[in-house]
Amino acid sequence: MLLFLTACEDGAKKEIQQMHDQVMGVHDEIMPKHMELQSLQEELKSKLKELNASGAADSAAVVNYHSAIEGLDKAVKGMDDWMHNWDMKYAEKPSAEAIAYLKEQMGIISEVKKDFEEGEKMAKSLLNE
Repeated sequence: MLLFLTACEDGAKKEIQQMHDQVMGVHDEIMPKHMELQSLQEELKSKLKELNASGAADSAAVVNYHSAIEGLDKAVKGMDDWMHNWDMKYAEKPSAEAIAYLKEQMGIISEVKKDFEEGEKMAKSLLNE
């Protein structure tokens, strides 16, 4: 019986490690873009200020710039919040709780990744017009 319990616990530890690696893999993939998104946000703000100052901006362009700025802000804040809320002691919890925590975190970081990709695409599209 003890061998069975040890085998189950080893299997859970491996699953936790794999899930941890997947979550951190998404984090590591998008984290280098964090500063880039902040830079794009500043470029958009500068361009919007120029458009408003010139009087050449139509309302649709202004709305698009504001939307892109808000999208980048959501992405950056999403990453900041995710990192701030990461529970460094999740692995000390029972296996089932640790697995549930990592599943939840994968959902959150995947949403942050989607926000990064959408924000970057929209910003670059506007800046290349």
